[in-house]
Amino acid sequence: MITVLPPAINEPVLESCTWPSAGIPLGTNGVVAVTVRGGNTARSVHFNVKKAGTPCAVSASVSVPGDLATQIYNVVVPASACLAAKGTYSMSIEMVIEAGVSPAVCTGAFLVGLRAAAAWGSKPGDPKWDPKYDLDKDGIISVNDVALFRISCPDVCNIEKLMEVYHTKVGDARYDPVYDFNEDGVIDIFDATLLGTNCAGE
Repeated sequence: MITVLPPAINEPVLESCTWPSAGIPLGTNGVVAVTVRGGNTARSVHFNVKKAGTPCAVSASVSVPGDLATQIYNVVVPASACLAAKGTYSMSIEMVIEAGVSPAVCTGAFLVGLRAAAAWGSKPGDPKWDPKYDLDKDGIISVNDVALFRISCPDVCNIEKLMEVYHTKVGDARYDPVYDFNEDGVIDIFDATLLGTNCAGE
């Protein structure tokens, strides 16, 4: 049997940031230029610009498309927020990538629905479109969403963990809804079969 692994998730990377070499003059807005090399998955990214040695912090959010392109974003630092004292200032910057998958979606049943939507390449306006399955927020449900799920929720496809709760049902102490792939309240051969078919490589 040949197993094809899902595509790797490449996150956006902060390449550089620049600010006025002389600092930001008193009473003016400053612009920090941030260069980001994109990944193969769209992300909402927060840039947190902080003035060294002070509590000043200005945040900006952008959507980085999943196209691997390099783009420059400008973060405006308003004078009223950060330039109350005399002098000029340098800036430090950090990029924080939002988590793509909530632990709440890490269930076999969610994976079944996700795989079905991805098989159709569902987009807004399609009959099978459901935004909850667009995990990377790029406007299409695809193998990238499945790959993101598999990376973020590795235990869902763990057959050994399913076998630990095999032949349990709702109300049993060991019942775990994560492995109730068909959501019928019982973990049995049908769930094991769904794990096998939905956890196979793309």
